[in-house]
Amino acid sequence: MYFSVYHYDMKVLTFIEQLRQYLHDTVGVQPGLWKISDDEQKIIPFYLKETYWLYYGDFFLGNEFTLLIPKDETLPNVGQLKKNMETVEDILQRRTVLVYNTIHSYIRNRLIQKQINFIVPGRQMFMPNIRIDLNEKEYVRPKKTETLIPSAQYIMLYQILKRDNSLEQYTFKDLAQKLDYSAMAITKAVNNLKAHELCETEGSKEKYVRFNGNISELWYKALPLMTSPVLKQVYIEKYPEGELLFLANTSALPEYSDMNPSKQEYFAIEKNLFYKLEKENKLQGLNEFEGRYCLEIWKYNPFILMEDIAKEAVVDPLSLYLSFTDNQDERIEMALEQIIKKYIW
Repeated sequence: MYFSVYHYDMKVLTFIEQLRQYLHDTVGVQPGLWKISDDEQKIIPFYLKETYWLYYGDFFLGNEFTLLIPKDETLPNVGQLKKNMETVEDILQRRTVLVYNTIHSYIRNRLIQKQINFIVPGRQMFMPNIRIDLNEKEYVRPKKTETLIPSAQYIMLYQILKRDNSLEQYTFKDLAQKLDYSAMAITKAVNNLKAHELCETEGSKEKYVRFNGNISELWYKALPLMTSPVLKQVYIEKYPEGELLFLANTSALPEYSDMNPSKQEYFAIEKNLFYKLEKENKLQGLNEFEGRYCLEIWKYNPFILMEDIAKEAVVDPLSLYLSFTDNQDERIEMALEQIIKKYIW
């Protein structure tokens, strides 16, 4: 059932009652939910009133929200949706919440990554502004400062991307060799994943990792904890001879989407290799402002993750996705959605 059937006030009221019951059942509150006032309606731009039903919500210990309920069957682009919600927040000086009866998984991923409040009555509620992530399977109160350490993120991405070569078949010792980390680093990474309930361990003398969920569930659970692999960007005038770098940023998007490459050429380089080349003065014209090539210095080695996935030397699709955390370009948003459709769902 989509919102295209909600063309009459009675349908909207029915949906509001479902939302009211969901809030009561899940968090034990009796929320106040009603249309925004006439005075507030007057100052909302016409295009927003045409796109959303706007309701006032008073719940979660006095936290006040404006509920945006899309009138159309198709949600706006996530980038546009965020802009719309920010506009309403600026006008009414209240936090906003997207409320919809069904949201596809890959769109939910983008909403979570953008830290956008949303509620799907009967299924899921994501409210990072008040540290609530509640769905039909789990109840988590994440701390905003908590993220996966780079080695743990690396393991998680490998497991998701190389699903036909599950890391669960390898001992910790084998994992260290396979992923080019020390045994101590693997143990630390797995413990980090365990702390976030993404995996468990099995065995005594020889230990194995056991992930909590299938591929899509792992991605969904880990996404709020994952960060961009890029430490910083620098520029050079000449490609370093004899070194294998990997297309990154908008130079990599054509490998995984319909987007055309940008004029600026981007390459990813692992941090230790970068510092080595910098020390040996092999990065001509190195600076932090402009140059023929932009180097993204990565927290981990791009090579192992992209093996058997890309046709050329290009970073893996999920690390690429994560590198665009602060993106506001709608063309890039569309390219990122193509990545998630292909590699997650």
